[in-house]
Amino acid sequence: MAMFLARLLGRSDDSLLIHTINNFEKTTHSSNVDVVLISDIWKKSHNCIKKLGLDSTDSTPREIYQALINYSDAKNLLKNCEYVAVAIGDEIISLNIKDLKQDKANSSTFEMRSLHFMRQALLNEIEARYVVSSVSRDKLAQLMKWLRHRI
Repeated sequence: MAMFLARLLGRSDDSLLIHTINNFEKTTHSSNVDVVLISDIWKKSHNCIKKLGLDSTDSTPREIYQALINYSDAKNLLKNCEYVAVAIGDEIISLNIKDLKQDKANSSTFEMRSLHFMRQALLNEIEARYVVSSVSRDKLAQLMKWLRHRI
């Protein structure tokens, strides 16, 4: 599960980051926080794709991105998706409205799409979910500080 989160954060090859995320469960004495987070990301991303009129099982990353760019009510579509992304193959598409707005403002290509705001929101969501379930908030705060410096 940590590998998927690291992938969304753009650090899938960072073994130390993956190890740290795995240690959050032990440090906080909680279980399945990462599983629930990934499940929420998956559900929200698939609901968004469905609302775009696409099929998540056979849509390409470019089709999804283009549909997002062209969607007339993206603000409502992407409400509560700040930390959510679609991951297909090696491609990540942010469902954070700030990334989409930045892409529109800059006329960004698919290859140059923004993931910055989603990644920052995902870090915040990871921290929030582990803090809520944490017994050792000080240790978690140290790990999150270290993690933020790596991203």
